[in-house]
Amino acid sequence: MSLKEKAIKGLAWNTIGSVGTGLCNLAITIILARLLTPSDFGLLALLVVFTVLSETLIESGFSQALIQDKKTTSDDLNTVFFTNICIATLLYFVLFLSAPLIAGFYENESLINLSRFVFLVLIFNALSLIQKTIFSKNINFKATAASSLAAVTLSGVVAIGLALTGFGVWALATHLVLNAFFQMVFLWFQSQWRPSGSIRVKSLNKYIPFSAPLLAQGFVDKFVTNLESLLIGKFYTVSDLGFFSQSRNLNSYFMQTISGVVQRVTYPVLVKNNNDSSKLKESYRQVIGTTMLVMIPLAFGIMATAENIVLVLFGAKWLQTAEYLQYFVIMGLFVSLHSYYTNIFLVLGKTGKFLQLSLIKQFLKVAIVAYLVNESVMALVMGVAAVG
Repeated sequence: MSLKEKAIKGLAWNTIGSVGTGLCNLAITIILARLLTPSDFGLLALLVVFTVLSETLIESGFSQALIQDKKTTSDDLNTVFFTNICIATLLYFVLFLSAPLIAGFYENESLINLSRFVFLVLIFNALSLIQKTIFSKNINFKATAASSLAAVTLSGVVAIGLALTGFGVWALATHLVLNAFFQMVFLWFQSQWRPSGSIRVKSLNKYIPFSAPLLAQGFVDKFVTNLESLLIGKFYTVSDLGFFSQSRNLNSYFMQTISGVVQRVTYPVLVKNNNDSSKLKESYRQVIGTTMLVMIPLAFGIMATAENIVLVLFGAKWLQTAEYLQYFVIMGLFVSLHSYYTNIFLVLGKTGKFLQLSLIKQFLKVAIVAYLVNESVMALVMGVAAVG
């Protein structure tokens, strides 16, 4: 099969996986949003901040380094796998012991046991990272699509059952943890790769120059992206954070799904053409042009009908989400454009330049968040949307 045929097939399966998983997630969220309260969603959002930051440290940029490397060895895969597991285990125990401090920071004792359960996601995601990377490197998204769809469906059914029987925020937490667990199981079942050997210093030295800037960039990016959630959870109500996080999630379903599909498929494909500048430029023109042709009309459509979307999906108690969603859609459009342009530095292996551009953007975002945090949640959303 030619590279073009692989790319087309990969795009098709990635679209099925991303759109299908997104629709399943949306359907489950709609049901849970009608059964639970904004404060339940806000409570979980407080903890997701810590899992997102921790997963950045676990991944450490190694998966992109493996995809970029055209001569990956068995030692390389084993080294990355065991390194990720070690980091994930260490972080889990640090967060486990820090649970009382997290609960104290937010003045909510119920977060102690809840956080220790939610943080299990780190272990499950670390165990499936190599499988995801291998499938992505081979432009084989059928396995990941099937795993994602099955995992979100099974975990969603369990979560809905718990919500119906009065478990509240624990239903949301169970959905998060079981989704990671089931996805890990299904990926291992479909993958022929199994770990063997141990960590090799040679392999670490091979990938650290590429991955270190990505680790720094990824951690800073995730920290700044979730800084609003941390501050809203501290200075405003948990319900406010629930509205905020739900609007961000809706934007992710509608806008970031398309962007993510294209970026995941095109990255390994473009890496294979990174020695031919003319082909690389032409490929990027096609990617950006086609994506914007879809995303721009979608963005304006969502902005015009945001209130109706929220009322139909979640009900009147979630109406405040619509105001935030309109600004997040604008931000999603520019974030997608930015990610496509900066992705060229990853394709060419220039992660240092990628880090520099990201740090400039994040510095501006931190300054705006710090300035607006005491104004209102809406002012914060508008400021974040302005930076993109």
